[in-house]
Formats: sequence, structure tokens, C-alpha cells
Amino acid sequence: MSMWTLRPLSVGEVLDTTVGVYRRAFVPLLLVAVVTQGIPLLWGAYVDSRDAFSEGAVLLIARLLTIVVLGSIGSAASTFIVAETYLGRSLTMGEALERSLPFIGRILSTGMLVSLVSFVGLIFLVVPGVIAFCGFLLSTPALVLEGLAGANDAMGRSWRLSSGLRGRNFVVLFVGMLLVFVPILAVGALSAILAGGGGVLGMSTVVFALVTSALQLLTYPYFYVAMTVLYYDARVRKEGFDLDILAKTLLPA
Repeated sequence: MSMWTLRPLSVGEVLDTTVGVYRRAFVPLLLVAVVTQGIPLLWGAYVDSRDAFSEGAVLLIARLLTIVVLGSIGSAASTFIVAETYLGRSLTMGEALERSLPFIGRILSTGMLVSLVSFVGLIFLVVPGVIAFCGFLLSTPALVLEGLAGANDAMGRSWRLSSGLRGRNFVVLFVGMLLVFVPILAVGALSAILAGGGGVLGMSTVVFALVTSALQLLTYPYFYVAMTVLYYDARVRKEGFDLDILAKTLLPA
């Protein structure tokens, strides 16, 4: 398996590389998404297809905990798979999940802090919140690929790496959001049309929940591919990561 060319990338090249890496690592990424996101999505689809208030407090808390824990494992595992693929190696789903387990707590704390800071920025002014989110976008790749000690180190590392590059982070993230929401909106519109007759309302709701869950499983890995590509691009630009890799390949065995 060949390694992607390590050099500064334009926004278009970042998007092209993201799609290329996603295609090459599609199988293990999809398996990770199914394992870590499938259960919560199917659980949520089942609840949404029935009475939303029928889920008790205990089950609701259990579902939220399942989403958070499995989501943390999935984000780390996806990042490891993308990193290995980007550097010309391969990683199975099992190996990626095994590597991810020690990072659960750190990813949870990092995700909560990033969400909190971004949310506060969005409350007071929208732009600071967007800037904060784009500045901390590389926190997960930095955390798991560099083995950082915790959330503060990961967020600080991301903020420094993304300095001057937050606009491109926003563009790549925005494209990812379009990939997720446009198909879901289209399916929602079709579901509303099918439900217009009244008799197929229940069936269209179930189908809509299942289809949107499937779309989320397919698009979920894109964000981790994009974040990892942006992470390596930032390191190439600011730290000569490409030269470091080249030097290692030239060292005698």
C-alpha cells in the first residue's frame, strides 16, 4: 500500500485526499462505524419510530452513556485507521479498537471541553464559537496519534497547529456537514410526501429512521478522515513532517 504524498495541500486537495483515504479504508472504517454507532442509531431509530416519551429515564441515561462511550472508542479507532492508511500502512478494525481503549477517558474529557468552549462562543457571538470549534478540530488526532496526557494538552496542540488554517478547517468541515444533512433532508422530504396520505405515516417514519441511520453510518467516518488529513497537513506546513518521514525512510535498516 503506497503512502499519500506528504506536502502542503490546498483546500481542494484536502477534500480529494479525504475522499481517497475514505475509499481506501472504507471497509475497516465502516466496520468501526457499525460497531460503535450502529447500536445507538438503531436504538434511537426504534425510539423515534414509536412514542418518544415511552423511553424511561433509566433507558434514556443508558442510551446516552452508550452513545458517549462507543462514540469515544469509534473516534479513536477511526483516527488510527486513517493515520495508518494515510502513511501507506493498514490496520484492521480489531487492532484499531484495541488501540483505542486506553484513550476513552481522555477523548471524553476533550470532547466535553471542546463542546463547552464552542457552545459558550456560540452563545455570546456566533463567529467566536465557530473559530473555537475550528481551532480545536485537530484535538482528537493530536491526542491519540501523539499520546498526549489529556484534554488541555490536546486542545492546546490543536490550537497551535490550526493557527492560520482555521478557515480551511471550516470549509472541509462544512462540506462534511453537507454530505450528512443534504441526503437526510432529501429522505425527510420524501418521507413527508409518503406520509401525506395519512395511512402510511407509521411505515414512512420507520423507513425514514432506518435510512437516516444508514446514511449516518456511511458519512460518519468522513469527519475523522478529514480531521486526520488536516492534522497531517498542518504538521507538514509547520513542522516539516514530510521531511521527517523522508529522513526516516533513508535511514539504514
